[in-house]
Amino acid sequence: MNLLSNGQPILDLGAGPNHGLFSHRLQWYILFHAFDEGKLKTKPIVLFTTLGQDAFKDASSNARSMWDEIFDFDDETPRLGVEKKQDAEKQAGYSSAEMTLLRLCDGNVLEKGPLVQELRLTRLRYQTFSGEGIENLAKALRDGIKMKYMLKLGLSTTNVEKKADEYLVQYANASLDELEKAYCLLDSTYAQALQSILF
Repeated sequence: MNLLSNGQPILDLGAGPNHGLFSHRLQWYILFHAFDEGKLKTKPIVLFTTLGQDAFKDASSNARSMWDEIFDFDDETPRLGVEKKQDAEKQAGYSSAEMTLLRLCDGNVLEKGPLVQELRLTRLRYQTFSGEGIENLAKALRDGIKMKYMLKLGLSTTNVEKKADEYLVQYANASLDELEKAYCLLDSTYAQALQSILF
C-alpha cells in the first residue's frame, strides 16, 4: 500500500516463480498503452496512487485491498461466476498475476527468442534460489555451491563447514558464468534445466 500511494513500481520478489517479479509492471505497461489509446480515461499514475489509499483497504483484512481484487487475484474467493480459482484465473487472463511468468515461459504466448530465454532463466533462478537469485545472483550461487558441497561431503563430516569455506575460496573472484558452471557441477537437476533453456 505504501508503494502504491507513493507511486513506486512494484518488484514482487515475494510472489514466487509462477507469478514472477515483473508481472505487475507488465500489467501497468498494458494500462499505460490503454491510456495512450484512449481506452482508459483515468491517468494510470492517478489510478495507481489511489489504490494505495486507506479507503481501498479491505476492512476485514489488513493484508488485502482493492489491489488484490483487480491485479493479484491471489486467494480462494470464487470470482467471475466460477468456483475454482484455476478456472477464474484462466478467465481473468493477465488481471491474475499468479501464473503470469509461467504463461510467458511456456512458448505459446511469446515467440521463442532472447526475451523468452531471459524469462525462463529468471524463473529457474527464482525457483532455485528464491528472491536472492534475482537480487544478488553471485551470492546466491556462492551460497548454493557451499551448501551443495557440504551435502556432498556429508553433514557428519568433521569441520564440514570449514572445508566448504576452503573449497569456496577458489570462486572468490569468479564471474557469474564461472559460478553458475561450478553450481551445475554440484546440482545436475539445475544443470539440465539450464541446458534446456540455453540450447
